[in-house]
This record gives sequence, C-alpha cells and structure tokens, in this order.
Amino acid sequence: MKFNDKVIDTQLLAELRDFVTVLSKQEDLEFDYHFGATIHIDDRQITASHFWDHRDEQVRSIGYKTDILLRSIGTMHYTSVSEWQKLKREVRQSSLPYFCEQLFTVLEDVRLEEIIRNERRGTINWFRQRLNTYRHYFETQLNTNITRSYTLDELFCMIFLTVTSESPFITFEQANVQQRETLKRLQPLLESVYEARSTKDVVNLTLDVKEALEEDYSDMINRYFVYPIQHQAAMTEEKVVDELKRVDPLNNDDEEDISDDDEVISETFSTWHRENENSDRNQSFMQFELEQGTKTNLIGDGVRQTEEGDQAMASVQGMSAQTDQSEYEHLESLMKRKIKKRMKASNTVKKIEIQSS
Repeated sequence: MKFNDKVIDTQLLAELRDFVTVLSKQEDLEFDYHFGATIHIDDRQITASHFWDHRDEQVRSIGYKTDILLRSIGTMHYTSVSEWQKLKREVRQSSLPYFCEQLFTVLEDVRLEEIIRNERRGTINWFRQRLNTYRHYFETQLNTNITRSYTLDELFCMIFLTVTSESPFITFEQANVQQRETLKRLQPLLESVYEARSTKDVVNLTLDVKEALEEDYSDMINRYFVYPIQHQAAMTEEKVVDELKRVDPLNNDDEEDISDDDEVISETFSTWHRENENSDRNQSFMQFELEQGTKTNLIGDGVRQTEEGDQAMASVQGMSAQTDQSEYEHLESLMKRKIKKRMKASNTVKKIEIQSS
C-alpha cells in the first residue's frame, strides 16, 4: 500500500496493531507511526518512531516493536505521571526545554529498558539490535553537529553514547574541547542513571544536568526524541494505565428512576374547534385544529346544515381497552329516536291518505 508517497507494509501494520492490543491489554488502544515513540492519551494511541522507517526489514520490525514495548509495558506501568508533570513545569521556565525533554526521554528509556529485559528475557536481543542502530546513528550525528558547531547537540550525542555504552572507557577525540570538559564534569551525574529506581530519580537527574548547563549553552537545534507521554488536558492518575482507564464523570449529577410501568402511557385526547370549545373533556378523541371541511349527519341518508354544537369525529386504529362507560350510548339513543320519528311520520301520512280517499 502506498500512502502519501510512502509504502506501507500492511501485514506489518496489522501485526503491530495486534502487538499493541496484547501488550497494553487495552482493546481500544490504536497504533500508528509518528515522529516519536509516545502514548497519546487523548487519541488513545501508541506510536512508533519514524526513525525506523528507512531501515532494512528486520531492523525496522524490531525497532517498531521495541518502541511499543517501551511504551506499553514501560511508560504505561512504570512512569510516574506526577513526576513527569513536575518536570514539564520546571522545563517551561528553562532556557533549554528541547534538551531537557530529550534527555529525560533517553534516561527514562534506559531505566524502563532494564525493567523490560528482566520481565521478558526474550526481548534482550531485540534491545541489543535497537541499541546498535541508535549508537551508529548518533556517532554519525556527532560528527555532523561538530561540523555545524551545534554545541549542545554535539554534547547530547556524547551523552547518549556514554549512557548507552557497554564499556566504561569511551573517548570522543573528534569532539570540541568544551564539550569534552563538560561531559567529564557531568560524568558522575550521568552514571547515577544506572541506579535510578523511579521516574523521580530520572527527573532529578535531568534537572541537575540542566542546572549545570544553563549558563554556558543555548538550546538544541535538532529534535531526536519527544516526551513519552502526550496529553493536552490535566492528568489526575498517577499511572498512565490508570489514566487510560479513567472515565470522566458526567457534567450533571441527575438521576432518574425508571420502572417498567413507565413504558405504558395512557392519555385521552379530545377534538375541538376554536369557535366552540368542547365542554366535555372526558371524551376519548384526538385533538386537531379544524379550520375547514363539510359537516355531515353521521347517521342518516343525507347532509344537514351545520350546527354550533357539532363534534368533529375521527377514527383511530389502535389497541382495544376496557372503558368505564360507553362513549357512544347517546348515538344509540339518537338512532332509536330517529327511527321512531320516521315511523310516526310514515303512519301519519298513511292516515291522511286514507282520509282523503
């Protein structure tokens, strides 16, 4: 599949989405590719970094999966939200916000990676290949930043290579003297990352490094990493996994008692005309606005003249129900009176005809 001039491996994408669901145990948590590996709480997404997009197939797959492991197991369960928010508040007033953001992410990932390695021994080779790829990348970036005189970017590359090195002896002969001296001064601080047991330890280490550099450096030019958590609104839970499960309360606290009896609604309706309001409100008729029409004798052979007391009638199909009294008793009486009247009139005519003859 090709999307925005970029080839998407749909099979790998489906695999990574399943990977997110299984590791996070959140069925509605989606996966996507992004600038960095993050948990987007508002969008309910875990993302893998575009950094891996142009690697060979095996490295690309391992890179995406280790990004997901770091966020779905590490950040989601072991990163303190309150400490992360504390860091963001402190950094907001700093002259080195980009540097602090990226340094925190790197140091926290070093801590989380160790936790994941111990919990899931099968991921050790994955993380080793991940580390080799990143180390090669930052060795290249170090030379580029030295050439461009991006001093803090140069120092950041040296810090990354130092804290991820498997050897205690690492030198940067090609680096500028200022950065080498600064790194030497920071060495005792950086070594404490291996003893960090919580996000609070990582935050304090990041702030200590920031204070040591603020007077001598301006902020970084390049952005290699972003915060592992992305959220617009205030977070109230201590763990990211709890924040993802949180359900905000309704704006109102109204309650409604609903019983089965409420499902049956019984109403009576009457028809009326604005010129003559019906005085009998107990009749079971539908109410309409009748503006025009022809009034007819409901029982009889022909039309009759309208009267003020005429009632508009209509038939409505529905379910039958027992009533307390018949609404049509007066109609039956009216029919009997008219039949008697017609019989009387017929007898009178016959008498007159007989007398005339």
